[in-house]
Amino acid sequence: MKLTLYFGLFFILLFGTCQCGPAERFVPSPSLPDREDSSQTPTNPLRNLPSGPAPIHPLEMNDSTSKPWYSPGEIVEIKLSWRNIAHETITVYPIPLTIKIRHPHDDSIIWSYEGGSDERNLEPGEILSQVLTWDQRDNNGRVIEPGYYHVDVEYSAKRESGMVHHGYQPLKILIQSPQGAIEQTFIIEQAQTLDDGSELIFKEIVLSSSGAIVYVNMIPADYTPPKSDEERVFWGPVTSPAHYKLDGGPLKSAENADSSFYDSIELEWGLVDPVSKGTKSLTFVIDSIEYFDSLGKEHEWQGPFEFQIPLK
Repeated sequence: MKLTLYFGLFFILLFGTCQCGPAERFVPSPSLPDREDSSQTPTNPLRNLPSGPAPIHPLEMNDSTSKPWYSPGEIVEIKLSWRNIAHETITVYPIPLTIKIRHPHDDSIIWSYEGGSDERNLEPGEILSQVLTWDQRDNNGRVIEPGYYHVDVEYSAKRESGMVHHGYQPLKILIQSPQGAIEQTFIIEQAQTLDDGSELIFKEIVLSSSGAIVYVNMIPADYTPPKSDEERVFWGPVTSPAHYKLDGGPLKSAENADSSFYDSIELEWGLVDPVSKGTKSLTFVIDSIEYFDSLGKEHEWQGPFEFQIPLK
């Protein structure tokens, strides 16, 4: 079997201290090793390719960051790779790829590069790699605030038949606050009785360096818990968006709750960002709660239902 050298294509996105416009701050630096370089160890790119029918998507995607979180101002490094797992040549474009960094609270794009005009052919088993470095500045050169940010990588992959697959690879990076994050569990047990007699109980909040989780139980006035695991699978899911703010600051989305149906309806929200040390209070607001029981009956409560949580 013919052996083909493993190789990668690396593009370095250099933001740095350049004073030029947003598009010019993206500086691709391609580096292709020579296929005939005898110093490289030959490998078989066809090894571990899927057998059987052709995969629906021809590329296997992987991403990683050099650290679980970054301090303010620290260079962020993201490694991305796409492996051709099809049994045919795949054309990937645009090169460089389209990259956007979004703020998760309002989905606004703080930095973007719309991609280049080149394309790259990947043989079966061949890998396309890209390294993104970011200096934590937006398109206008301003330093961004601590918190989570979403990195979206968009690309297209064309088969020999002309069929095109549009790819989208999202990942998250965390910029930690300079004070560090609170790492503590607060048992709250704060209850509210709703107009119809239903009860909401804010059970606890778990804070860590990677984020925060809020636990709330709800006991509807007419609630009859599922009698078995078999019955439980026909309940829900619960639709319950929520928001929160810290020390009276701006309102942030907690998105929708995960839910489980036991003796009560157990609701769980993952807050977007870790809570900085020194934060004194959290205001948690449930916008609404809605679910369908196993008989298809809709249950709905309109908020807001607000909890004031001391973090001491």
